[in-house]
Amino acid sequence: MEKDCLKLLRFLRKKVFLTTKLRSKNNYILILFLIVFSASFAQNEAIPLKGIVKNDSVVLQDINIVNKTSKLGTSSNFKGGFIMYAKLGDSIQFSSINYTTRIVLVSINHIKNKQITVFLEPGLNELKEIEITQKFRLDFGNLTLPKGAILDFDKADLKKAPNARLLTDPTSPAGSNTGNIFGIITLITDKIFEKSRQRKKEELKTEQLQQNFPETMLDKYGEDFYTKSLNIDKNDVYLFIDYCTDNGLKEYYLSDEFTTKNFLVLQSKKFLKLKKE
Repeated sequence: MEKDCLKLLRFLRKKVFLTTKLRSKNNYILILFLIVFSASFAQNEAIPLKGIVKNDSVVLQDINIVNKTSKLGTSSNFKGGFIMYAKLGDSIQFSSINYTTRIVLVSINHIKNKQITVFLEPGLNELKEIEITQKFRLDFGNLTLPKGAILDFDKADLKKAPNARLLTDPTSPAGSNTGNIFGIITLITDKIFEKSRQRKKEELKTEQLQQNFPETMLDKYGEDFYTKSLNIDKNDVYLFIDYCTDNGLKEYYLSDEFTTKNFLVLQSKKFLKLKKE
């Protein structure tokens, strides 16, 4: 697209500026419009980004890479490299069984350099909770409880089904201490599954907060904070947030504003030092 723009400009220079008729105001406006339109169209066109996926200094192979905006996908090769067609603002997701999933927003810096470097952290992607519908039988004969164990139960657990033998056989002994065993088993299993469900919900909520935390930092503090307070160039703001994410920004998702900003200030000094080098 850039070559087409250059050809267009050369054509205008030869065919337009050499004529005296095109020195009028309207013709200059038309030429300016063509240049702006060509530049904006080129910027919104998907371009190939060369990238590499790493964990510290180790390149990562077979990482699943998906452009969530265009729905295109690929994977990293044995050198950790890949090529992905993307445009400004696209969201690219990097995922693997052995590493935490990460989503990178394509910034103006990525577009200018036509390359992207992504760092992933080790971790297992847990499967979502599933519900078991198949029936199973508990072996009540092998059920044991610690001596002196006290179970919490309500009035519903004290109720038991009528003893068929007591109703039909007058010679049977009245009462039995095993009548509540079903209520006890139900109470134990319900509490176990409820705690498991609550734990999974909390873990999923925490994971979502950590995952979305870096993406909300720009809206939370505003662009002026990064450009004026931290002296980050406007075009490098997204790159700086990616840099902070690689250095543990997600760990501050529950921290107060003072602690978070102090972390950003320290990272900005390191970031600016790297930019100068």
